[in-house]
Amino acid sequence: RLNLAFKISGYTPAFMKSLQEAAKASEANPNKEEAQQALGLAMLGLLQQLSFNSAEIRFDDASITKRALDYAGSKQNMTGKQMGDALK
Repeated sequence: RLNLAFKISGYTPAFMKSLQEAAKASEANPNKEEAQQALGLAMLGLLQQLSFNSAEIRFDDASITKRALDYAGSKQNMTGKQMGDALK
């Protein structure tokens, strides 16, 4: 299992409204290339309002991998960790 967690502040209703308005303005522009450039600049400006506080990445091996490595290692007089390192 892979868990990703992010803490971001500044994501408010006003921020969402600004995002929606920028998207609507982009859709209303008949020049699609110009609209994409304007939307990109607007998004950069809006993203500056957000604060990235923290991130966490965690891997939990809930499968039989560890047990299989322990078993295979025991047959070769190794620990499961040593067997895993040997397989790398």
